[in-house]
Amino acid sequence: MIRKKIDFKQVEAFLLKNPDFFLEKPSILDKINFPFSNKNSKKVDEKIISFKDWLIENLKNKQKNLIDNAKHTFLLRKKYTVPFFNC
Repeated sequence: MIRKKIDFKQVEAFLLKNPDFFLEKPSILDKINFPFSNKNSKKVDEKIISFKDWLIENLKNKQKNLIDNAKHTFLLRKKYTVPFFNC
């Protein structure tokens, strides 16, 4: 049996038609390389970022305002809350 090579355009077309592919087959993600964390880094190990870390970083960036507000609220409540003592 003769097998055809699959090119990048075919892979891209498949993934665009099946956006939930990795949700249905998450074990494949362990075998895939992901975007670099630091493009200026010379060492390969410093450039690689895991998919999970990449997702978390993207979510953090999107929710930065919410996270900052939560931190400030926590600090203000901690600073100005009067302890309650039963006498």
